[in-house]
Amino acid sequence: MKDVSGIGLKITIIASITYPMGITVTSFSDDSDPFDVPESALAEYGMGLNGDLVINRRPSAPEFTVAVIPGSEEDIALTRLAEANRVSRNKIGYRDEITATVELPNGDLVTFSGGAIVAAPLVTGVSGNGRQKTKLFKFVFEGRVG
Repeated sequence: MKDVSGIGLKITIIASITYPMGITVTSFSDDSDPFDVPESALAEYGMGLNGDLVINRRPSAPEFTVAVIPGSEEDIALTRLAEANRVSRNKIGYRDEITATVELPNGDLVTFSGGAIVAAPLVTGVSGNGRQKTKLFKFVFEGRVG
């Protein structure tokens, strides 16, 4: 039997300036994928004139998106992280370098390094049913181990 339960997932996010001691994320949302990892394109391909397969491998950046419960400690901390790294007129962001360690329920550890927060809502929205919207925080990295 294989147990594929996600219960027990834990993510530790360290931001070099904003949160050097780290943020531990465990308050995952129930209305969105709590930890979403999209597929990475590893190569482009084509066919030569005579039907030969041509492969062009290319670098790809590991990324993931985290969805947390609105108003939770993690939501507040990640929103502060996003705001600290946001740039605008007369505002230079912190340029945090982010490292994240994902502890999967089966005991596997995956560490992402050389990263940045690249997308986040800066305020909490409200859906048509009167519920606060879950915020999605997107991170991208240079590398990963595990």
